Order: sequence, then structure tokens, then C-alpha cells
Amino acid sequence: MEPITSTTSLPAAAFAMAHGNPLPRLQAYATDKTRFAFFWDNDPDGEIAALIRDYFIGENVSGRDFFRSLQDIRGAINRTKNGGAR
Repeated sequence: MEPITSTTSLPAAAFAMAHGNPLPRLQAYATDKTRFAFFWDNDPDGEIAALIRDYFIGENVSGRDFFRSLQDIRGAINRTKNGGAR
């Protein structure tokens, strides 16, 4: 079984993506279907987990890459809330 990395922080997920990682798997909260947790199902070296820690301690990433990653995740959230791609 591959190591799974997760976060409930949208900005931290975008930070990890801005460093070249793929879009995470989304999972709605059981108690609030409008909120999501973000999962990477394959993080054998702990790179994504380290990037999430780096986000919270104030490391940097390109603003353009961060913004694009936020847009990508928000788009995926909106598609999920609205029943898939249209």
C-alpha cells in the first residue's frame, strides 16, 4: 500500500501542486458536503507531506504557479459539487 498524504487546507494543497504535484483526490466532509479534504494516494518519499509542512512554515513558491493551482483545485471542487464535468 502506497503512503497517502492529506490536508484539509486548500492553500496548502495548492502550494503542493504549485511545486509540480498532481491534482489531489477530493473527498467531501461527512458532516458538511460543501467542504473538502485533499488526498494524494501516492507519496512514497514524503515529498508532498514535506511541501505541506513547508507551506505552514512560510516557504515560497511562484505566485503565478500558486494562483494556477488554486484555480485548478477550485475548478475541481466546483465540478464535484455540481455532479461532474459539463
